[in-house]
Amino acid sequence: MALGLRRPTPQLRSPGQVAIGLAALSEAMVAPGRHRDWGGNGWRIKAGSMIESGEKGARVLICCAEFHGYHNIFKAAFERSGYRCELFDERDCANSTSKALTRLNLRQRFPWAMRAYRAKLVRRAREFRPDVIIVITPEMIDPRAVQALRAAAPGARIILYMWEALLRKPKGIALIDMVDAAFSYDPLDCEVVPGLQFLPLFHTLGDVPSISESGAGHDVVFIGSVQFARLQALATISKTIARQGRRGFFFLYAPTLIHWGIFAIAARTLGFRGRISRKQIPHREYLRLHDEARCVIDIQRGTQSGLALRSLDAIFAGRPLLTTNKLIRRYDFFDKAPVGVFSPTDDVLTFPDTSDDLWPDAELHDRYSLSSWVAILMGRRAPGAYFLPPKPGRIADAELSLA
Repeated sequence: MALGLRRPTPQLRSPGQVAIGLAALSEAMVAPGRHRDWGGNGWRIKAGSMIESGEKGARVLICCAEFHGYHNIFKAAFERSGYRCELFDERDCANSTSKALTRLNLRQRFPWAMRAYRAKLVRRAREFRPDVIIVITPEMIDPRAVQALRAAAPGARIILYMWEALLRKPKGIALIDMVDAAFSYDPLDCEVVPGLQFLPLFHTLGDVPSISESGAGHDVVFIGSVQFARLQALATISKTIARQGRRGFFFLYAPTLIHWGIFAIAARTLGFRGRISRKQIPHREYLRLHDEARCVIDIQRGTQSGLALRSLDAIFAGRPLLTTNKLIRRYDFFDKAPVGVFSPTDDVLTFPDTSDDLWPDAELHDRYSLSSWVAILMGRRAPGAYFLPPKPGRIADAELSLA
């Protein structure tokens, strides 16, 4: 199968790599007797399940890693929507060593470790008796685990959501044809992988805000996980804004002591003017820093094309956003929101204009809300047309379209 896929950083995510992922997909196990309806009015499975349409009161088991507290945000969102919800740590890591082995895909190579993991997962499913099981970006859940869940919770629907690109988290490839619905936040994955439906991430805000000038905050804010390319880009940006007489707040989270040590040395070498910490910024503080910033920036991870949560939080808080992700031009809010695309090597950082009276938009605010995301996963709402075809004259970059 030939693919003419062009991405914003093709040297990191080539068509050949995508083809390898698709080859793995073709070998994935298919659950017998199940089907999906992708007609645009939500998704359905054949009659016989406990809950047919995701109505309120259903029991929902969320299997996701405990990361930045988002697992608790998921649980609270489902409970606000009227569901009974429990969490299962998808990594199920007892300590930092186990977590490191899991992320390096080493723990999964030990049959005894996988047997113990599946037994614990099945035990939780039997105790909770879920109507719906949501698997978010699996690292440990494999086809055998899905089969075990089917046996432990007969009639329960299993939904896959990929918060990472399949090239970065390939475990999801083998599950796509085994689950009742599969979604991803990565639009280019959805364009080339059959059965994967596009559903972007969400903002974590409440009511529609009114755009206002920032208070005593920083001119430029970035909060995210540490990566070398990101560190390098932020070091360059910090020097650029210093020349412009602007203040920046750059915070990078290092998950382990080893990460912290390596990147602390690299930061000093690169002249990075920010903070690298093993402690995460609390969610409310993160939102406050965004709200008070004159501009929020986003440095795209090279292997992914989806929009990060920080981008959507900034956009729907009415803060100007500068991102390196050129594909943002194809989102349905691009012509209205204060959004710009930039390169870390730009000599001048120009903030997007916030004077347009088209923003904020209440309909788009609701479409990208966490409650809408929950409703779509539960089959109570149809996904929107978030990602638009390239428009001649508006998008000149050839890499933004599929050849």
